[in-house]
Amino acid sequence: MELELPATSNSSTADLILELDKVASENSHTMDNLDGENSHTMDNLDGENSHTMDNLDGENSHTMDNLDGENSHTMDNLDGENSHTMDNLDGENSHTMDNLDGENSHTMDNNLDGENSHT
Repeated sequence: MELELPATSNSSTADLILELDKVASENSHTMDNLDGENSHTMDNLDGENSHTMDNLDGENSHTMDNLDGENSHTMDNLDGENSHTMDNLDGENSHTMDNLDGENSHTMDNNLDGENSHT
């Protein structure tokens, strides 16, 4: 991609850094407010979509991956599917809750071994 430098020679270093950051972080923030697809997508560190939100259809209304590339938090508030899924350490779903349809209303693995210690 071609970088267009500011026209004035007196541009501050901060302005140049901001311009470079715009180029380097292309597609780091995409918003589409009309159809709800990819209404908010941000990748802060590792190239994975750290935050994806779609407020219109409830699909992937909140997806975050903070450390290990697994979806550490997934929430869908409209249809009750996967309304809360969290994986804190071992890649297994340590807590899954669905408050709307009563399926998997509480599942917890406290021992970090992937087995459901409480259902």
